[in-house]
Amino acid sequence: MRSALAFLGLLSFASSFLAAQDLDSLFRRAAALVNASRPSEAEELLRALIRRDAANAEARVLLGFLCLQRASLSDAEKSFKEALDLRPEHSGARLGLGLTWDRQGLPLRASQEFEKILDDRSVGHRARAHWIYSLFVQGHDEDALREARETVNRFPYVADYHNILGFLYQTRGRPKESFREFLRSVQLDPRNLPAYFSLIGHAKTERDWTAVLEWARQALSLDRNHPLLYQEMAEAYEKLGRSAEAESARQEAQRCYQAEILYTRACAARRGLRDGEAESILRECVAANPRLSQAWADLGELLRRNHRLEEAQRAFLAALEAAPGNPIAHLGLAATLQAQGKEVEALAAYQTALRRGVATPDLHAGLASLLLDQGKAREAAAQMLLAVRALPDAPDLLSYLGYLRQEVGAEAEAVESFAEALRLDPQQVQAHVGRGYAALSYGDLNLALNSFRRAAEVDPSNTEAWRGLIRAQRKAGLRAEAETSCRNCLARNPAETECREQLASLRVEASDFKEAVQEFQTLLRNGK
Repeated sequence: MRSALAFLGLLSFASSFLAAQDLDSLFRRAAALVNASRPSEAEELLRALIRRDAANAEARVLLGFLCLQRASLSDAEKSFKEALDLRPEHSGARLGLGLTWDRQGLPLRASQEFEKILDDRSVGHRARAHWIYSLFVQGHDEDALREARETVNRFPYVADYHNILGFLYQTRGRPKESFREFLRSVQLDPRNLPAYFSLIGHAKTERDWTAVLEWARQALSLDRNHPLLYQEMAEAYEKLGRSAEAESARQEAQRCYQAEILYTRACAARRGLRDGEAESILRECVAANPRLSQAWADLGELLRRNHRLEEAQRAFLAALEAAPGNPIAHLGLAATLQAQGKEVEALAAYQTALRRGVATPDLHAGLASLLLDQGKAREAAAQMLLAVRALPDAPDLLSYLGYLRQEVGAEAEAVESFAEALRLDPQQVQAHVGRGYAALSYGDLNLALNSFRRAAEVDPSNTEAWRGLIRAQRKAGLRAEAETSCRNCLARNPAETECREQLASLRVEASDFKEAVQEFQTLLRNGK
């Protein structure tokens, strides 16, 4: 059963099991993938879900926000509109459509959408902030200021409201009031990057170039790759007569701009499965800006999948040097070390990731496979259980958990895991195989035969399914059926050793020594 590990495709086991999985489970899995920073896999899953369930508004809303995130505005608009056609009261869809129109430069349309959901508990604050700004963009300055003041009084602890009020004061030439509101916004939410830009803008208005530098440095602690921050610093240095530092900041801004453009092109190449082109562009990208951790991580993943492991290792290390908390880089590094047989280093990489708070389902699953390779089945099962808890609707993870539970002798729990995996996805081959072996262990030959047969039907190239089926058939005394299974297995997998050994043994039992000798000779020629 050790070959069951082969199905654990780290970083890529997202959506190959769609054929019959429960629709609600698919949506929950897509949402979990978004939370696990795997948006492209989530988008693929959502599109498949929508093809199967045309009336699913929630899937369309989540897909719309993913499209909005990658600036595909036409796709986002289409998804949100379709969701509203299905559920006109859906506040998330209305917010998404408003944001899309706002980014398309259509403030009146955006305002109309935001206004409909101002009092919604889930999205109302965000909608109200955008609604007030859209009033200003439409030229309704007095209305915008009045609404902003009233809103800050009603909700004094919402950072975005203070930020928009500060902006409106700034446009009216009231620097003290605007600074007060911008500062309050940052105090309420120190990670609110737009508020820092507001403070930078205020300092520029006051010609306080030292303050511009200070606020820009604080903002860079949130995003070290933002070209506009370097531009602001360049201007401030220039005004302060520090020309060399100004030139350095300008060059940094240019490098960041160039890297952003290249990274966007690389993502498009990856989505188009043009790996060679993507690799070339990613190398240009990290040459322009070596601090762009995600570009290094994407490059490492491309190299890892092409089995260029030493290069991949260097790329993942560079990604972690740029951003020590990058979850994809942590997992990629550990998986690369593991693939190179560097188990001690791989274990250290997994443990480092966990200490840094990186606890994704992929990372727990990868650590589980490493622990199992080291013979630590119980610890592996514990890690796999954490992965399943983080991503509970993933049949591949449940199947692997079942396998690990078998390894530690917890047969009843293993059967539960396989059953849950098959409930989610009746086509899950490894769950059928695992359930088959579990049934063999406690003597239920009918269940074992049915499980292995189903696995072989779903994936005729799966040698583990054929091996289990042949063993079950021989144990049940079904020699003719076992021989047929051997031949079917070898027709699809000519190099499979166990099936050929079983066939030779069956021919000996049938006193057909000529064919048995032929099969044994084939094994010898193959070096078995």
